[in-house]
Amino acid sequence: MKHVKLFEEHLNELDYGKKLFADPAYTHSSGAYRTLAQQMYGEEGEKDTEDEKWLWMRIKDYFKNNVKTIAKYHKEDLKTLLELKKKFPEMLDPSLTIEPNDMVWRGQSAGTRQVAKWIESAKSIESHEWADGWITLKGIKDTVKSRNENGFISISNQFGKAKDFTDFAQNENRWSVVIGTPFKNVAKNAFINPKFALVMSGYEEGETWILGNTLKATEITIAHPDSRHTKKVFQRGRGEIIRALKNKGYTEGFKDRYEI
Repeated sequence: MKHVKLFEEHLNELDYGKKLFADPAYTHSSGAYRTLAQQMYGEEGEKDTEDEKWLWMRIKDYFKNNVKTIAKYHKEDLKTLLELKKKFPEMLDPSLTIEPNDMVWRGQSAGTRQVAKWIESAKSIESHEWADGWITLKGIKDTVKSRNENGFISISNQFGKAKDFTDFAQNENRWSVVIGTPFKNVAKNAFINPKFALVMSGYEEGETWILGNTLKATEITIAHPDSRHTKKVFQRGRGEIIRALKNKGYTEGFKDRYEI
């Protein structure tokens, strides 16, 4: 039985050779990727193993086309990537780009009842400093769970990019929110250097990944009841949010438009 267990564990290990994602096929086809690989390895590449090639392709598909087969085939490999981030920092270590006290953000949705609870627990509430139509709840202490089953959640060090992702999370039962926390709160479980994400996707979004599906929030920015981000929410859900805001003394922007 011991030998069978060891064999099964070996099958679950990611075979990546000596250099991760350093296949000349990638480095010769993309100038940006070649530059990143050279920073990590110098001029000499290494042909990827079959395991490595498929993982690379599915990471690329996720970034480029939002194809989420990586969750189906590579959940264990994601844990390995987290363990390898100090060995291959140009590819995997977000701390090369994000400072410990930098805020990181995740745009998603939440039930209106949960949003009302966050409003009630906030130490202060204020209009977002530059994002029109958004309200920031300060002093939140909550672990927020994502509904996805990818084995990881993506976050960004750019608030605007995280906010843009809430467009995909809207429906009539849920509220657009952006969850925020200092990077140091998630650094232990964070992997994927945003520079690697950039060359894989072609888009500058400051993206990195966190193993698991929870984020410890210290502040949450929510869509204003009168913003376009809440137009699909049932009126009774809007009313619940408005009442919670009014109870905390925040009425800016809706006090003359809505009946509480």
